[in-house]
Amino acid sequence: MTKQHLAEEPTTHKRIHLKCIILVLGSALGYYSFLSISSFLSISYNTNSVSASKNETEHNMKKSGFGGELEFYEEEEASPKVLEVPKCASDLVVEIRGDIRDRQNENISHPCISYGLLIHEDIVISEGRCSQSAISVIIPNRGERMVEMFASEANSLVGIVLKNNKIFETPNAPRIKMFLRTNGEYEPTREHMVNASRVEWSGSTAILSCEKHVPILSFLGNSLEYDQLVSIFRRNASPELVSILEEMIWRDSDTSSNMAKMVSAKNTWWVRKITMTNWLEQLEKMKKKYIGPEGSLTIMHDDAATRHILEAEDPLRRTSGCLRSYISKWEKEYDADDFLEPFFDWLDYGSGRSIVVKKCGSGKHLKQRIIFHNAKRNQTEVSFEVKEKGSFLKASYSKSGKNLPKGDLLYVWSLDEKVYAAEEPKHSAKQLKHTSFFDSGPVLMAGMIRIGRKGQVLLINPSSGHYKPDIEHFSRFYHYFLNQGASQNTTEWDRGGGGYKDKDWANFFE
Repeated sequence: MTKQHLAEEPTTHKRIHLKCIILVLGSALGYYSFLSISSFLSISYNTNSVSASKNETEHNMKKSGFGGELEFYEEEEASPKVLEVPKCASDLVVEIRGDIRDRQNENISHPCISYGLLIHEDIVISEGRCSQSAISVIIPNRGERMVEMFASEANSLVGIVLKNNKIFETPNAPRIKMFLRTNGEYEPTREHMVNASRVEWSGSTAILSCEKHVPILSFLGNSLEYDQLVSIFRRNASPELVSILEEMIWRDSDTSSNMAKMVSAKNTWWVRKITMTNWLEQLEKMKKKYIGPEGSLTIMHDDAATRHILEAEDPLRRTSGCLRSYISKWEKEYDADDFLEPFFDWLDYGSGRSIVVKKCGSGKHLKQRIIFHNAKRNQTEVSFEVKEKGSFLKASYSKSGKNLPKGDLLYVWSLDEKVYAAEEPKHSAKQLKHTSFFDSGPVLMAGMIRIGRKGQVLLINPSSGHYKPDIEHFSRFYHYFLNQGASQNTTEWDRGGGGYKDKDWANFFE
């Protein structure tokens, strides 16, 4: 290895050294591998994309805690090839900043700069010692992001996951930055090569191209194959990362017209369009997540199942009433080939993001529902006490011991026979629903409970538009209180909006 200072060039284009990493599909069964270019590639492109200025780089490194004059390592046997990065991929070459340990003295470290490819919103691939000590990544036009973790094997591929990522939280399709074509027999057409770069190394060839603005890395000829990145993430991180990599493979059925560009602030990414058949299959898979044990209540009702499922799956927690209005507009958005942008992507980041339904508002003003996570839900658990020889039923919060507030509260009876109750917020755009307590999961009972002075339970009813309890569920809840010493006259049992027949209601207390 030789050290040399990061030099500044007077021209409007600067040459930087990028150790490129190439992802290859090992087999049709999902076996993935990675091919690393054995030499540094010298890539020439406009400096608006990635800063290679010595002064600016030193300034930014010092802001990150580094001091002194910057140095970087260059391979002695490097045989760089010059290429122009296609316009659609100009923002995908990222600068990696690390703190590399001295080979001769482990107590000494040097600030270093390497480069990698942003293949996903939160994933960078690179190679080399500097990337193995990555601290932050500079993304063109978006700034610096810190490294959450990196996984690697000695002297080989490095996979970097960035902080503040959403890949484990959102049900949306992965935010893909670059697709990878793994068909070794692929030969680009003259049209495709207009905005493309041929990369050659060690007898293998790859082409980085733009197919109508979609960045694709294609492989030609016999490529050396490794399954490093997938195995690294499988061992060190999460299966979610592996599934994201699978989504990035350019399939035989993919075309540039079947891809949709998503836009969020300064960020962009790509998703596959879907057919209505695809959508119905996705809905069926979603439904399985909300099916409960026999005898439980679910949100699955024939007349409202779809909008309730959409409400449950929506990353922004919009209410089902708003989503019903948007879904009807989305279903009219077929393109010439009967393809649609995935619904939530369409609504928030695609061609539907400018559509406004008056009753729902837009952006930050969209009506949203509240979700109680474990800690918050536990604060709403209710304890009941039968007093005054069965004539007074008192309700208080189990954790705080405080009486429930006066007024009408929503309640649910969980699968483990615990009661939770909360009042709807009076000064908030967000809405409390019965589904808020268990994120639309199954329950035993849901309705409204009315509280009077000193926590007295004045009335209980089965009114829940999401769960629609029948009289058997309500009767089971009634007997739950009888087992605690209450009686028919302890509180008022009201059929509310249950829609129960008079004959059935007459037998309710038996």
